[in-house]
Amino acid sequence: MTDDRRTLMHAASEQSLETALTLAECQEQLDRIARAGALVADSRGYALLAYLLDHYQKAGPRTPVKAYAIAVDVLGRPSSFDPTRDSIVRVEVSRLRKLLELYFLGPGASDPVRFSIPGGQSHLVLRRHLTEAEVPPPVEPEPVRKFPWQSPAIALGAAILCVALITGFAALRGGTGTAEVDAALAEEFPRLFVQPFKKLEMVAEAFPRGALSAFLAAELSEFKTFRVIGPSSPSTLPVRARDFILEGTVLRADRTKNALVDLRLTLKDKFGTILWSDTLRFDPQDWGGPGPVFQAISGISSTLGGAMGVIDTIGRDRLDAELTEWSDGTPPEFHCILLWQSFDLLKDPDDRSGARRCLEAAAANKSRVSQVWSALGFSRLLDWIETGAHLNAPEVQGALAAANRAVLLDPEGADGHESLGSILTALGRLPEARTALERARQQNPSNLDTIVKLGWLDCLEGDWGTGRDRIQSVLTRFTVVPGWYRIPLALAAFLDGDPAEMLRQSKAMVASGDHRGVALATIAAGLLGDDREVDLHLSTLQAKGKSLSQSLMEVEAIFPDKDLMARLQATAE
Repeated sequence: MTDDRRTLMHAASEQSLETALTLAECQEQLDRIARAGALVADSRGYALLAYLLDHYQKAGPRTPVKAYAIAVDVLGRPSSFDPTRDSIVRVEVSRLRKLLELYFLGPGASDPVRFSIPGGQSHLVLRRHLTEAEVPPPVEPEPVRKFPWQSPAIALGAAILCVALITGFAALRGGTGTAEVDAALAEEFPRLFVQPFKKLEMVAEAFPRGALSAFLAAELSEFKTFRVIGPSSPSTLPVRARDFILEGTVLRADRTKNALVDLRLTLKDKFGTILWSDTLRFDPQDWGGPGPVFQAISGISSTLGGAMGVIDTIGRDRLDAELTEWSDGTPPEFHCILLWQSFDLLKDPDDRSGARRCLEAAAANKSRVSQVWSALGFSRLLDWIETGAHLNAPEVQGALAAANRAVLLDPEGADGHESLGSILTALGRLPEARTALERARQQNPSNLDTIVKLGWLDCLEGDWGTGRDRIQSVLTRFTVVPGWYRIPLALAAFLDGDPAEMLRQSKAMVASGDHRGVALATIAAGLLGDDREVDLHLSTLQAKGKSLSQSLMEVEAIFPDKDLMARLQATAE
């Protein structure tokens, strides 16, 4: 291929041919996607894509689609739907965007028509994908003035950069920023190889195993303490001792005519040792339904990839042994993140001091990993809370600077937005906090921490019912959770006049290592008239060098509801 022809092909492939695409061509492409198993007919994703195509045909290219219309017409939301409080549209559009990207990178690479959804938008962009044979002969261009940035060397450099970025994205599904790709290639972060799901005999070809494996890889890629290599992207990267392999097998649960279908998932290490396994069972009638199938897969992604999930738990268990492998005494950045997670779950002071040193050292070395900065933002926020300093204290400014740095490094990742939302919540800047947390929720719908933090916001804004429901939905998933999850639940019980429930939630906080539960448990015990329990908790506070009033101020620092906290202080007196 000549350089002129290659250039013309590139220009033609980038040229939008939306007006030339007929309804029949669009429908044919939709059918191709369904036949490949990337989207299943009657699924929520298929319905959304069909709706966007219909909007495209009626309203024209690049015409915005209202979130309200999608929610009511496609997703079954009532006419009272409020897009500022319910992120379902952003979540579903984001998932469809990821699935389309994966499809056209893999099985749909040679399809004649391309669908895409621009970031932050909900309308479709349709382009015709031309093959080399379809490209017209090159036309000799008119002589043009050469500017410095048009030199062959710079053009070659730009081409190499584009190829490198595309190759990195295709091979490493984890992370949208170059920092994440660089970190993975530097062989620090563990890799998760998601294998194509296998199908045993007697399972109908209609079962969407290809779509499910791609969907699971896309969901897992939003968790950034490991790097995901998806099923449609063969890789020559070696499997190392710290890496993981995820396999899936589809088989019939029994041999009856209408047999249920099992999806068996297995997580292994390099040596084939089974680290985790689970079986999801589906009725064949539900294969295309978003609830039973894709929702179950989304749930598995948080079970595997979340801070309390299987992969990070194994990583924390390996932490002490792996730290000794680094002879230069400098731990890799993902170990800093795991140390911070370990402190968040167990509240071990040694984990906290180790994580703080590790994160600050990585920041001083100008880390390019967004998750380092988001964890550092949380660490500095906690320092501020414990000092009881004013809102303009250096600790606050340092926390905000770290969170904003995380967002700048990976604007399409969830971690920086989540960190920023948490800090803004503590500062009482609730509308800004909701914007940041909704953005995090959109980027990673499977992150349970974000769901809990949105529940906190609901409670702070007066919607205690919605907030409690969100938090309880996460508590039912795990037996061990960070103590801070329960703070709004204890406070809600206080407002409801239920000191027994308040004491139960507060003691669960204490059991998880969160000392802020001691102050709340003291008040609950006092309301119950249990003087012995009150004395026990006051003795605990005294041993920590804190008064009851000081401990309640720490709660107020992260849950800035001044009226509620004034009531608690009055009750404590």
